[in-house]
Amino acid sequence: MKIFVDANVIIDYLVDRMPFADDAEAVVDACVQDGNEGAFTGLTACNAVYVIGRSIGQHNAELLVKEVAEFMKLLPIRPEDITTNLGVDHPDFEDTLQIAAAKEWGADVIVTRDKDGFANSPVKVLAPAEFLNAFGEERRTTINDISNRETVDERKKP
Repeated sequence: MKIFVDANVIIDYLVDRMPFADDAEAVVDACVQDGNEGAFTGLTACNAVYVIGRSIGQHNAELLVKEVAEFMKLLPIRPEDITTNLGVDHPDFEDTLQIAAAKEWGADVIVTRDKDGFANSPVKVLAPAEFLNAFGEERRTTINDISNRETVDERKKP
């Protein structure tokens, strides 16, 4: 599954922002499990360094973002997405660019705490808790399928 993670979830994860940090950590963990891929944009990286850097210093913020970029894909914001969306009626210009990047990458889901900003997304949008519930259900189904297969296979043994 391709999981696009919005800036607010990345920042929650990086600064352990309560009460959102636990869900953010679980979302980021899901990005590297079971063959999943996680991604965020260069725009998110810039915003995270700016926001986090105000409290811990720019260099330290850059190191945190760099660490996440080592296990999650860093996606570009394409110039044509910027020019296409300038002056267009949308709830949030930044979110529109995030949607474009997620769509271009082929994301299966966008995980964000700002679902309103992604209201027009062609990519499925879930809040972190919604994603974790759905992801947990998907994993349980897969585990049950494997367990059932093993049980069936064991019955075939003489």
